[in-house]
Amino acid sequence: SSVSIMTQTTSGIENLFSYATQRKRKIEKNSVEKPDYINVDGDWFTNYNTLHKPFIDWYMVYMDSKGSSIDFNTAKSVLENTTEEKLESLYKLSPYFGTTINDVNWEEKVKMQGAIQKFVDHSISVTVNLPKNTTVDVIAKVYQTAWESGCKGITVYRDGCKENIISTKKTIPVTNDEVLPRPKILPCKIIRFTNKNEKWVSVVGILNEKPYEIFTGLLEKLNIPLWVENGEIVRNKELVKVIDENTGKETEKEQSRYDFQYKDQDGFSVKIEGLSRIFNPEYWNYSKLFSGLLRNNVSIEKIIDIISSLNLDNNINTWKNGIKRSLKTFLAKEEETKFDICPHCGEKTLINTGGCMQCTACGWSKCN
Repeated sequence: SSVSIMTQTTSGIENLFSYATQRKRKIEKNSVEKPDYINVDGDWFTNYNTLHKPFIDWYMVYMDSKGSSIDFNTAKSVLENTTEEKLESLYKLSPYFGTTINDVNWEEKVKMQGAIQKFVDHSISVTVNLPKNTTVDVIAKVYQTAWESGCKGITVYRDGCKENIISTKKTIPVTNDEVLPRPKILPCKIIRFTNKNEKWVSVVGILNEKPYEIFTGLLEKLNIPLWVENGEIVRNKELVKVIDENTGKETEKEQSRYDFQYKDQDGFSVKIEGLSRIFNPEYWNYSKLFSGLLRNNVSIEKIIDIISSLNLDNNINTWKNGIKRSLKTFLAKEEETKFDICPHCGEKTLINTGGCMQCTACGWSKCN
């Protein structure tokens, strides 16, 4: 292994994880440095790239062939600060293209490990990398194949399960996207549901075809016709009287007020003022929390996990289930666009993994 450290190569038969990865580094809140990610606890993180050293070495040779001789530090700096599209195009020109973990078919990889294991006294293990949506059945098939091939050890890594430690660029891309500013008027969808014999409603603001904010409460509080499915959330500023904590005197403070409006069947606008005053104040405060997560590009799937983990009283738990049901309607649409139809089971769960089309539902693989 000491030789592998000196040569910057692997000491085993494992292929390269990725030519470029991304890690998170915690930074101080309100620092000059802009955060790329804010977690549910409000901690700030910035992303930084790490590049495979031989890939940088190759880039130096590549630039030399183009008549531009550069040193290692310059090459490293150029690659770290280039766009993801440019980096991907360079990767396709490099000798690493098609050989990283996501390019190798897992079944052939496991069988190769089994063949090598026959000539090794101690156990050897290989990490099988699978996409995030891989089912339990497919993972079970990996272990079954490993056992049948004579492997003594096997590890499965499902994409995203250690997202806070390391990720490929495609998992958490380098981005300069800021939290998108909220326009004054935001289109919204109305989602109605029944929970424990109570009728509930969610008003979900949409920005760039994604949920941006969500307000949920009892349907009776939002008196709108049943045929209304879309509308607009309008943010207005208003002055309210508050008590100054330092002086104890009454003063005025500007705060946002969210109104809901829709078109009636004759085309006239109907406005309902103050969503915050219509719904339970406790619901409203939690809604602001989850809306903040949506605005900071936290995935819907992650937000649903966070909501599920909350330990609240029975009344809030009913509301909590409503929030989850509302968000799941968008999650279904989001996930549906990622897959092709499997010819074996007919489900829309076919994706390209390990250089081969594979079904995450039934385990069918085109390479089998």
